Amino acid sequence: MLTVGVHLEQSDSGYAAALPFIALTILVAAIPLLARLLFHRRAESAAPAVREWVGTHGWLITIIACAIFIVLILT
Repeated sequence: MLTVGVHLEQSDSGYAAALPFIALTILVAAIPLLARLLFHRRAESAAPAVREWVGTHGWLITIIACAIFIVLILT
């Protein structure tokens, strides 16, 4: 968020230029809540399995996150 703010400040962009970033940040943060609201029963039954999978495959999630950041740095 800091880098987006610095970029907007350096390019003299207004508040409207930050709105897509703010909207996307809110959307990403709201995905778990939206999934629960949209798929109430399925989400409740799938949550334990997803939690267990994430717990056992945390290393894979870390590698994927690192790869995303490496790609972002290189581009």
